[in-house]
Amino acid sequence: MALRLAALCFLFPTIANSYPLGGKTPNIKLYYSLNQKTKIFILRGVELKSALTDEPVYPCDFNNSSGKDYCATQFTCGTGVNGDINDPATIHFGYRATDRQIYNAMLAKVGQEIKVFIGGRCLDSETTGRPGETMKIMTTAVSTPAPPGSGGGGSPPLLSQVWGDGSTEKVPDEPDIDPGCTVNDTSSSKVEIRYGTVLSDTAHNLEQSAQIKLNCKADAFMKLSVPNDQVPLRADGSLSTQIHFSKPSNPEKIPGALGIFTKILSKESTFINVVSTLKVQGELEGGPFNGSTVINLEYY
Repeated sequence: MALRLAALCFLFPTIANSYPLGGKTPNIKLYYSLNQKTKIFILRGVELKSALTDEPVYPCDFNNSSGKDYCATQFTCGTGVNGDINDPATIHFGYRATDRQIYNAMLAKVGQEIKVFIGGRCLDSETTGRPGETMKIMTTAVSTPAPPGSGGGGSPPLLSQVWGDGSTEKVPDEPDIDPGCTVNDTSSSKVEIRYGTVLSDTAHNLEQSAQIKLNCKADAFMKLSVPNDQVPLRADGSLSTQIHFSKPSNPEKIPGALGIFTKILSKESTFINVVSTLKVQGELEGGPFNGSTVINLEYY
C-alpha cells in the first residue's frame, strides 16, 4: 500500500569494501520478518545504499585466470550453508556474479518465504535443535557447481564470505490493518529545509537537513523515497539540490530515489534525516531560489 504523506519544501530568504583477492562486498541491505508459528523467514525489503558498480561480489572473482568461478549467494543462519547451492535458499548463482545481478535477484524474492535448511526452518548454530531467528547472507565460490537437485556434490567451496551483521535486519510483521501512521504530528506533513543566505562561491555541495518524525499506532515497516534525486531550484538550471536519506544512528546517506527502509514501533517515535545538497551548474547569479518534491511513504 503506497501513501503520499509528506511534502518536502525548500525555503530560502560509503563505497563497498574492497578485497585483495578480487570482488567487493556489496552495499545491499535486506529486511526480513519471521513467522512466529512456522519459524520461516519472509523477505520484506531490499535497500541499495549506494550506486551499483557491476563488479563481481567477493569472492566471485577469486580466480582471475580461469574466468569460470561459480558463485552462489544464499540465505543462511549462523555461519554455514546447507551444502546444496541449488536449494531454495539460493538467491543467485552463476559465474562472476555482480552486485547488480544479486540485487535484482533479491528484489524478485521480496514478499516471498525464504526456505532455509530442512522444512524451511533455520536451526540456531549455538543452541542445538532450537529454531534460529536471525537470517544472514553468504556468498560462496566453487570451481564446479553441484548438479541441480543433487543435495550437494561438485567441488568443495574455494572461499566463503558471510555478509556483515549490518546487511540484514529483522522487522515487524506486515500489519493486518492500517497501522495509523502520522508524519511530524501536523496536518500538512510538510518537511521544510531552510538555507538562509547562501554565498554563490560556497553554494556547490552545501548541505542542510531536516528530520521526519514518524509515529504509528501499531508496529510497522516503511520505505521512504522521492521520485527523483535531483530537484531543480532555478528555472535556468543553474541550481538544483540532491536529496538523500539517513538515519540518526547511521550517517550513511542513501540516494532519495533508491529509498530508505525503517521499522517503526508503536510506542516510539522514529526519525529519518532528509539531506539536501546544493548543486551548481554554470554561472550562479544572486536572487531567491526554491523548489519542492514529494516524499512517498509505503507500507511493506
